[in-house]
Amino acid sequence: MSQKTKRIIILLALAQAVLGLGLLALPRVVQALPGSLTVRLQARAPILRPVFDLVTTPLPASLPVPSGALAQKGQVGLPTLDFANPTATTPPTPPAPPVPPEPTAPTAGRHTPAPPPTPPPHH
Repeated sequence: MSQKTKRIIILLALAQAVLGLGLLALPRVVQALPGSLTVRLQARAPILRPVFDLVTTPLPASLPVPSGALAQKGQVGLPTLDFANPTATTPPTPPAPPVPPEPTAPTAGRHTPAPPPTPPPHH
């Protein structure tokens, strides 16, 4: 086999390896893109549409339909408050008064002695 054929085979093997790794990494790269860039890429490169479809979640077109007893009665909605019959509540308790600090003896004019010097270490 000639040198030219060997180089072509090596280049094809390297290109296939790079392409394979790129295809494995592409979905993670697409997920990391910000939304505006994703929209622009979908518009400019329609060939990437299958990759975007794999990694993005479509928004629902409508909310799910309720099921069970509420759906049969047609009572789907937010509950309302009954202002005509208020419920009894206990009045809030006032906060406890703050505890005054204990009085201390005045220290003005008094000298506190300095601590004694530490003795040198014995070896």
